[in-house]
Amino acid sequence: MGSDGRARVLLALGVPHRQAMLRSGARRQSPPPSKNRLPSKGHRREVSIPSTTTTTARNGNVNNIPSDTKDPFTAMSLLRKLLNNTARQGYKISQEDHKLSLRLLSIIEPFISPHPVDEDEARRSLTRQPNEILDMIVFHLDSRKDLLSLALTCQRLRDIVLPRHLEYRFIQCKPNSEKVWKHLIAHPLLACNVRRLHVIDERSKEPELIPNRVVVEETDTCNRDIAIDSYVIQQRLIIEALTRMTTLSTFSWSCNTSLISFDDVSPTLFTCEMLKEVDITDNRAFSPCPTPTNRFEEETYEGTTTASTRNDVIQTPDVPDLTSVAVRTARGTSRLSKHPSLEKIQTLLISHCPNLTTLRIGYDHRRPFIPRADDFFTLGRWPNLRTLSLQNLWCSTQNGFEAATNFLAAHSSLEYLQFELGRIQLDLPANSLPKLRELTCSRDVAVCILSCPRDNETIRPLESIKGLKLGGGRDEALLRNITKYATSVKRIELAAYNEVEDVKKLAESAPKLSWLDVGKKSSNLTKPNAPASVNEWAIVLSSLPELTILHGVHFFYEFSDVSSHSDRSRIKKNDEVASMLAWKSPKLKRVDYSDGSGKVVILGKDGDRSRWEVKRLKL
Repeated sequence: MGSDGRARVLLALGVPHRQAMLRSGARRQSPPPSKNRLPSKGHRREVSIPSTTTTTARNGNVNNIPSDTKDPFTAMSLLRKLLNNTARQGYKISQEDHKLSLRLLSIIEPFISPHPVDEDEARRSLTRQPNEILDMIVFHLDSRKDLLSLALTCQRLRDIVLPRHLEYRFIQCKPNSEKVWKHLIAHPLLACNVRRLHVIDERSKEPELIPNRVVVEETDTCNRDIAIDSYVIQQRLIIEALTRMTTLSTFSWSCNTSLISFDDVSPTLFTCEMLKEVDITDNRAFSPCPTPTNRFEEETYEGTTTASTRNDVIQTPDVPDLTSVAVRTARGTSRLSKHPSLEKIQTLLISHCPNLTTLRIGYDHRRPFIPRADDFFTLGRWPNLRTLSLQNLWCSTQNGFEAATNFLAAHSSLEYLQFELGRIQLDLPANSLPKLRELTCSRDVAVCILSCPRDNETIRPLESIKGLKLGGGRDEALLRNITKYATSVKRIELAAYNEVEDVKKLAESAPKLSWLDVGKKSSNLTKPNAPASVNEWAIVLSSLPELTILHGVHFFYEFSDVSSHSDRSRIKKNDEVASMLAWKSPKLKRVDYSDGSGKVVILGKDGDRSRWEVKRLKL
């Protein structure tokens, strides 16, 4: 018997029609299609729209859309699925789906319309961008102040700026902080956000500034090969992390006691195309280069090959954006060479830094042997150099003096010059250093530079002179040349002086001074902490009507307890000193309080009376 016959038998026995059709297996006949009839609701074909959106459409509450649908990409995806579902139904759409589509369009429209809907929509257009777009926007901000201001606008930007950018703009750590290097290697997108990197010494007491998530994510190196020394592992991690920092702009190396030197990381560092500033504090930077015989021989340390031999053969490219380089020795004598040299430094500067504007080289250790700068002056040429600082170097009498003269004559753009090379004789040609504004050198070098002839009547815009020593009866040439710049020189800082009479002659040569630091007195026969006589310095102060700041000499008495009789007497004397200073130098605002205390006396007026106040100077 067929399924239809079984259905008729069941109906005859009194079974309901629906149950009879199901038990017999007969197919349910659908009514013939009609053009004027919509498909039955029970036969609508479902489409894979997210459950939250489908439930929202069925319930008719279009305002109850999940928060993630504020993202235009999510709204576009939902709208596309909704339209596909409508196409399968013969382009028939229900009222709930119509309201949902309008809601999705309101999310998408501000991002595709050439004009925002209103001012509120325009203000919210930034926060409605995807996280990837916001991250790219924040990527171009370097200032910490700008990042904090942007993070305070809303919670969404805060969640992007703080953990991904603000904590990575400046990192300060030690070379043995393997967790930091591993974190940057494992997260290259976060390593790209590093702009400033400062590697401090392992024995330094300065705190490390590292991202918060580093401590949580990283582990130690106990699973590494124990045959490899730990410093070799650290060196490899630093080099690999530097390859991830593609936008690094400032690099500072202040690590002197570690086995890893700047020479080990410099080839990788100079592959950073956006590098602008490099600051090196390492005694090994002044060590001589290996001789040609053993240059490519393998150097070993406890059975392992060092990286210095491998880096010698790496060809590093030029860094066109690198404009500032500073190289100096560390405070301690650890790893200091007995025969210091500038070979490594001049190779680094001449070969890879063609566009330098600031160069500082300082050898602070006073030893029998100091670096010689003959080759540096002969080979070094930087057309854009504006700031040059050379400390504690020397030149040979045969070729060094001439090389130094040609070096200064070739750099006509120099504005700030610190030239401390001991005894040196310069014979500068006419019109040398036409843009010089600040000069720090010895007395003999200052005479050579200031006496350089000029073809026209214009003089250099010289404003500041530092490092001079007065006394000994050899100041006539110096004072005569300073008189030429009497109208432009505003600041003079002496290293030492013999008598007050020497300072008086200097004041008469430069009467427009507003800042004067007399330094230390060479022939000081008085007590170290005894105040100077105001009457003795009155003539000097009266010669400087524009003087506002005076350092190197203190006139005021120290006191601790106002209630004691001796301290009240000192306060009374200080009042007399303040009145005398206000009379002799009306514009004087600041003088020293005592030697080495870091405090200054601020002078002022309260009506007709002179007022003084002791404050600590913030360096």
